[in-house]
Formats: sequence, C-alpha cells, structure tokens
Amino acid sequence: MLYVWIPEGNAAWRWRVVDDHKTKDHKAKHPQDQTQTNTTLWQSAENWEALLQATQAEQQREVTVFFPTASAQLLQRPMSRAQRRQLGDQGVRYLLEEYTLGSVEQLDVRDQIIGEDQLSIVAVPSSHIAQYVHAMALGSWQVQALLPDFLLLPLYEQRATLWLGQQTPILRLNAATALSAEDLSVVLPRLTTVTGLTVLGQPNPQQQAALDQSDLPIEYLDQHLILPEQTTRHPFNFLPKAKGVQLSPYWKVLAASVLLAVLVQVIHDGLTAWRYQQVANATQQQAEQQFRQWFPDEQRIINLRRQMEGRLQGGNEQDVMALMLIGRVGPVLQQAQLVAQSVRYRDEVLELNVVANHLSALEELKNQFNQQGLNAELGSVNPVGSEVAGLIRVRP
Repeated sequence: MLYVWIPEGNAAWRWRVVDDHKTKDHKAKHPQDQTQTNTTLWQSAENWEALLQATQAEQQREVTVFFPTASAQLLQRPMSRAQRRQLGDQGVRYLLEEYTLGSVEQLDVRDQIIGEDQLSIVAVPSSHIAQYVHAMALGSWQVQALLPDFLLLPLYEQRATLWLGQQTPILRLNAATALSAEDLSVVLPRLTTVTGLTVLGQPNPQQQAALDQSDLPIEYLDQHLILPEQTTRHPFNFLPKAKGVQLSPYWKVLAASVLLAVLVQVIHDGLTAWRYQQVANATQQQAEQQFRQWFPDEQRIINLRRQMEGRLQGGNEQDVMALMLIGRVGPVLQQAQLVAQSVRYRDEVLELNVVANHLSALEELKNQFNQQGLNAELGSVNPVGSEVAGLIRVRP
C-alpha cells in the first residue's frame, strides 16, 4: 500500500510504501508493538511532479491519503449513542454552526462515539475534499481512504501527543480528537483531562518555553508515527462514494420534501378526479331521471343528448328557444336537487311542475332562476301528501 501525506502550505509531500501483509502478521504476534509500521520511513518529494516520479517505480495501485488536520474543524461533545441516534446526521452538522464562519451545509462531516459518552466530530469544507480527490485523480492510483493526518500520531494512555514535524503543530488528545496547537502557551494550560504529554520532534525556542512552563510531565521521543488500522472503514474516511461526492444532507431533505409534495399532489388529483366522477355519475342519473319524467314514452336511454335534441328537433325557432331554456334551467335544478315532474314549452314560456319539501324551496328555486338572468315566477302551489307541487314559469 502506498501512503501519501498532503503537505500544509508549500511544504514537501511525503510518501511511504508499507507491506500490509507483513504488518498484519507482526501485529498479530505483537499486538502492543507500534514500531513495526515505522521500519520504512516517510520520504519527501518537493512537489507533485516529484511525487509522481518517486512513486512510479513502486508500482502501487492502491493509495491511502492523509490531509492536513489544520484544514478541519474538530469538536468534542458529551453525548451517548442513544442521543446521537436521536440527533441524526443533520443535527450533528448543526452542532458546528457556532464554530463555523460559512454555512454548515458546505461541510463534509464525520463523527464517532468514543467510549460511551463522547461524540467526536471532524468537519472539512467540501471544496477542500473535492480538491484533494481531484489532485489524487491525476495519478494512476486507486484511492482507498482520505483521512486527517492527526490519525498518524501514536496514542499513549491518558497522555496527549504533540507532533512538531510540520508548519502547524498537532496535539492529539485521544483516538478521535485533536487540536491545531499553533500557540502552545494557550493550549497547554487547558489540558485538564490528560496526565502527561509526549512530544514528537524538536521544538523551537518559543515552543520550548511554553513546554517548560507547563505543569504536565513531558516525554520527548523521536519523530516516529503510526499508520491507523482499517483505513478504508475508518469513521473519519472522507473519501466520497464510488458514485461521486456524497449528496449534501440539505439536498437529501429537499429531495424528500419534493417527493412528498409530488406524492401528496398525485393523491389529491386522484381524489379530485374520483369526486368529480362521482358528481358526474350523479348528474347523469338525475338527467336521465328528468328525461324519463318529461318523456315517459321513451324509457330506454342510449345517448341522452341526441335523444333530447331529437325530441326538440323541429327546425323552427321555437324548438331552438326551448332547447336553450332547458340548457339553462337544467343545471339550476340539479344544484337545488329538485326534479321537474313535467315540462311544457309554449309561447316562449317554459313551464315546470316541480315537487319540493316545502314552499320556501320553490321560492328559492325561483330566485336562483332569476339570478341566472332568467325571468321566473311561481304560479299555483298545491299540497301533494307531505310535499308541495308548484308551477314555475321561466322566460328568457
């Protein structure tokens, strides 16, 4: 496996090749030994072209890439696994809102529960991840993982590890949390949860002064680093999926909302169409019933419109006027849910014999005709059992 370490700023690239099979065998026999991964030292390349030339002879297809922790936002919060599940990915993202200048939607976010009650979050601008992926695509490699470089620092029980081998010092606090320790005089006094400090590398005078003023027991070691295990399945692997950069949670929520809106609209249209069909069926039944009452000698209805036109078809102006009046009167009767027991047209007057539950219903029907621009009047009204039958005359 080829390991490439992206530099911070204009520093040199670093790379190394490790036989992962030998490393796994050694760790199986010596699980406490962290030195085996360092038998091959990191090598330097001044720039990208030099890196390509230096690694070409190694003929390594798979590569794990480490990017600068200084480009990431790291946060640790007390939180149980149950609370994490309840919060959700979008909730974890918005925990970073008060620590980020831009929109949290522009961040790639990874998180991990440490122990039982500590949530560690690492967030990197999506634009940075895209730049790293684009740069690695220029080489003839298959990128397996894209990880923050603080994972290279060794861990010591209840001790923090300070790495001084690059532009911005890295202070690793535990398995999933680190700090960019630019000013040690500010950072070291805040280390209240560690009992000691392991320093890797040679401090400059300013850094040495801050270390001398610290109350922590300090141990200085050589600049040896470790390689994290299971890099491809690591919770902080920022490598996008094979299909491309992962869709932002914002767009996922938006897509779900659009899908829900479309589904609701489809259901609404379906119910509306069903309701209109029910109304159309009821109107058709009422129209056929009205036709049979007007023309009792023709009970078989095949095409109601043509049969109605045939009844009134005489080619003269009187029939045309009658048909026009019926066309305007019919919808009013249907809306009032009343039926004309008989209909007769003479002298430009359409006479309707309508049966209703009470006299006020006939008065209301007359008023509705008038509201439609017709000239309607209520004639004689006679009781018919518990109902009343009235004669309504309608003129255009």
